Amino acid sequence: MDLASAKSAVKDLFSVLPAQDQASFMEWIHSQSVETILTSNKVTKNGCSEESLQILESIRLDLQDSLPIDCTFDSESITLPKASEVCAGDIRAVQHVDSFVYDEDDLNLACADGKFAQSYCRTCGSKDIDDIDFISHSFSVEQVKFICTHLLPGGSSLPVLLDIGSRTGALLYGATLFGSVKRCIGIEISTDFANLSRRLVDKYSLEESITIINDDILHCADYIQQADVVIMNNVFEFFCNTEQQTRLWRFCLEKIREKPGAVLITVPAVQQSLSSISMEYDLSFLKPRSIEEDINHYLLSNPSKGALSLDTLHRIHMYIVE
Repeated sequence: MDLASAKSAVKDLFSVLPAQDQASFMEWIHSQSVETILTSNKVTKNGCSEESLQILESIRLDLQDSLPIDCTFDSESITLPKASEVCAGDIRAVQHVDSFVYDEDDLNLACADGKFAQSYCRTCGSKDIDDIDFISHSFSVEQVKFICTHLLPGGSSLPVLLDIGSRTGALLYGATLFGSVKRCIGIEISTDFANLSRRLVDKYSLEESITIINDDILHCADYIQQADVVIMNNVFEFFCNTEQQTRLWRFCLEKIREKPGAVLITVPAVQQSLSSISMEYDLSFLKPRSIEEDINHYLLSNPSKGALSLDTLHRIHMYIVE
């Protein structure tokens, strides 16, 4: 049967179904297509299947429809770090965005439409202006693809992946669609983001692979100890004061070090995060693992990606727990 015949057959079936069953029938077709991709269309080391990319793009568009342009909720408490290389201590210099939900082209359009400013006035009413720093709390689509196709451990034993501060769930969707994982767990303290992620997990029939936990990571030691891969992306800096960050980092590191062989993937580097809050901690149990070869391999298999991708990929840091 070719595509045209298949479409015709579905239309014929739809036309004879009672009206009350039509919506359920369409939901079933959608769930079957997603399940087929998850079971038979995994990516190779060199790239992602078109079907998986289409699902990820559909999730991204759903998030655009569900979130304001800055991808924050009023229920969130966002703070300005005391030590930051990007915002120079001025809250006006920061614009929160989400690199997964809104890529560079989306942001350029938003700026052109006046939804975002690209500069701010340091002295109100003057021409003393400066550029605004765009801060993302999520991985971009390219970072998701790179991590899930090149950094997740291979082998016969499928890993359990834990994303601390999973937010929209971007990395969880990517690991499920592109990677080889046993299970993905997202810990998200924001009830709004946890509920949003759960709705998407249900919509795309990913509940067998993805679990969203709406809780403080301080209450989730068991999940850290279950994980073979732990993800921490810009996780505490803009949401906690220095004292809270210190307590959270100490807790996470103490639990992670109890799992030799586990993989930790962070943005930025762990040492940079600790230095920003003047926290001292013995990191000798974390062995940095160079990802240069993986980046080169990824860019060779994705020749359309240029300097921007290279810059964003170099922000990722990988460690092996010894």
